Amino acid sequence: ATLDVFAWTKGVLGWESVRLMSFDGVRVLVGYAWIVAAFLFELGGALGDRQLQLIAHLGGWRRQAKHPPGKRVLTWGLERLAVYLMMQEQRSDPRRRDEIDTLLHDLFAP
Repeated sequence: ATLDVFAWTKGVLGWESVRLMSFDGVRVLVGYAWIVAAFLFELGGALGDRQLQLIAHLGGWRRQAKHPPGKRVLTWGLERLAVYLMMQEQRSDPRRRDEIDTLLHDLFAP
């Protein structure tokens, strides 16, 4: 079971994109991935965990007692968390923040 969890976590995180992140970003993402894996592989994770609920929400899940979030929804949630963390890191540099904000403004300007 441990190898299944490791293989799933490695595949979900997409190590090529993760290497663009700072250590803190990777630490957060890996921690969340293991929380999700513990839930999916029935290793002690519970749907009541706030971290799991966040990932499920980011993946598009709406709270339903009869239908807990599955691998696909939780994978989407982890992917969206990774994008958020990478964006936050890029915006932490004032020069990059201005550039990113300008590009986003131009994209969404009427």
